[in-house]
Amino acid sequence: MTSGTDAAARKVILFSDRAGYTSSAPQTGGGFNDEAAKHVGETATITDRVDGVHQSGKGNIFLNMEGKYPNQAFTAFIPSSSAGQFSQPQQYEGRTVSVSGKITLYHGKPEIIVNSRSQISAK
Repeated sequence: MTSGTDAAARKVILFSDRAGYTSSAPQTGGGFNDEAAKHVGETATITDRVDGVHQSGKGNIFLNMEGKYPNQAFTAFIPSSSAGQFSQPQQYEGRTVSVSGKITLYHGKPEIIVNSRSQISAK
C-alpha cells in the first residue's frame, strides 16, 4: 500500500458508509486535520503515528497524533469508563496505530472516542 512511500510519514483515512462502502483518502503531509474535519459524523479508520500519550487525573486517556498536545491534529480519546481495557497506554507512543470509529470535533479538532480495545490496532 505504501509503494515506495515512507509508511511512518503516511497517514491514511478510510471512510465507510453504513452500507459497507469504503473509500480512502491518503494524506502525505499536512491537511490531516482539515481532511478529518470534513468527515465529522462519519465512521472512519485513522492511521497515523502517536506523538503523545496522556492520562488525565480523571483517568481519561488521550492518544495525540500529528503533534503533541496542544498542537495535535487528531486525538483518539479513551474515556475513563473504558480506560481499564488499556492497562499500558504508553505502549502506543511513537507507534503507528489505526483507530476506528465515528469522527467528532472537540474544541475544533477531530477525534474518535474509543470505547473498546477492538477500535485500536498498533502496527
